Amino acid sequence: MIRVENESLSRTTPDTRPPRFRRSAGLALLVAAATCAAFIVVLRNGFLSWDDGYNFLENVRYRGLGWDQLKWMWGTFLGGHYIPLTWMTLGLDYVVWGMNPLGYHLTNLLWHAANAVLVYFLALLLLKYALPETELSDRETAAFFAALLFSLHPTRVESVAWVTERRGLLSGFFFLSALLAYGRYVEVTGRRRWGWYGGALLLFVAALLGKAVTLVLPAVLLILDFYPLRRLRSPRSLFPILVFEKLPFAVMSLAAGYGLVLATAWWGGLGSSEGRAFSVRAAQVLYGVFFHSWKFVWPVNLSPIYEFPPGFDWATRSVALYAAWAVSASVAAFVARKRVPALPAVWLYFLAVLSPSLGVAVGPSMTHDRYGYLPSLGWVFLAGGGFLWFLRRYGGRPRLRYAALGAGILVVVLFSVLSFRQAQIWRTNETLWTHGTVKDYALGTSVLHEAGRQYIWIAEQCRKLAEEKRVAAEKS
Repeated sequence: MIRVENESLSRTTPDTRPPRFRRSAGLALLVAAATCAAFIVVLRNGFLSWDDGYNFLENVRYRGLGWDQLKWMWGTFLGGHYIPLTWMTLGLDYVVWGMNPLGYHLTNLLWHAANAVLVYFLALLLLKYALPETELSDRETAAFFAALLFSLHPTRVESVAWVTERRGLLSGFFFLSALLAYGRYVEVTGRRRWGWYGGALLLFVAALLGKAVTLVLPAVLLILDFYPLRRLRSPRSLFPILVFEKLPFAVMSLAAGYGLVLATAWWGGLGSSEGRAFSVRAAQVLYGVFFHSWKFVWPVNLSPIYEFPPGFDWATRSVALYAAWAVSASVAAFVARKRVPALPAVWLYFLAVLSPSLGVAVGPSMTHDRYGYLPSLGWVFLAGGGFLWFLRRYGGRPRLRYAALGAGILVVVLFSVLSFRQAQIWRTNETLWTHGTVKDYALGTSVLHEAGRQYIWIAEQCRKLAEEKRVAAEKS
């Protein structure tokens, strides 16, 4: 009987034989190493006055993992977020590193590298369903390319190089882990599948405690059921069952959404739109959809702030172009739904995961680079799938195969160089805001005001430090 169980187990997991596993593990480690190499420069960065000030430099409540600190972490809405799990990782950083920024940046980098590894294994799983007739070695190559495209993209820099955005990295880790667990739940049979289901639900709860922006996961699971898992190809009578299957996740999402509203209201951000009209907010949503689509393809001229231009609302010519892009992309995805189901799946995923961040940026900026961290996964997997399709169709022609591999390497190297350079901009307040003021689109008064405010803050910190030294000298 034991032999039969082992044979059954081997049939459910045909791609996990030791030789193949060792190759996949080696590629995953290579993804992590390439990610760390591209972003290693962030270890020279310090804390920034942009949110790092009130989160860490002026906040003593998170420093440690004692009962008082834990009670504060699980009860605070500081910054308009409820992120107790994120605060616990930062408290551990303080226990290990004190107030040395190197340790905090190292932890950010390691979380991002871990996310890159998860993206590799998730791509490997989804590509198996999307193009099952392909060779495993080609799927591993395509997944490797997709993971590097995700981790080395220049728009990742804000998430990695800014300590405050630990919340996005941590929630992303558990979000990706939940997707992997759900994939295993769909893949295996018997009692073990319910263990994967429970694991996916617990990982989702952890993602919400890292940052509530991941509350869209139930919708993402339904999109995956459509493609590439193709669970909706079953009789339509099974569709309600698939929806019912997501109810525990939906309950967690509703609870997280309610908590997010409370946190935002407590911080004073609920309904705060700088006095902007609805037309401006609608235009901001359209801009966000276009921005994060375009910057994935052309990640240059990145900035901490993308300022509202004068007279910006939905009646302007540029907003009409943003609307045209959203409509045309939606129509194209709908038309291609049967012939190329990956297109509507990727487009729906992108809109769903981006939706919690659309139009919510307050202050002078219309959006931020960090908002595209998880939404970009759709484009990443589409690129990986296209790469795999090319290898399947033209793999027998060595010149074309090598040309495709060379093009992939060129893109990855280019993104690595751009990310390495962009990460250095986040080194200090001076480098960050001096960079912002020299960009053509960032020459407005808001960025200049922000730069000036940061210099004033630095001067105030220097004054406080000098005063503390003077008092200490008098006491001694």
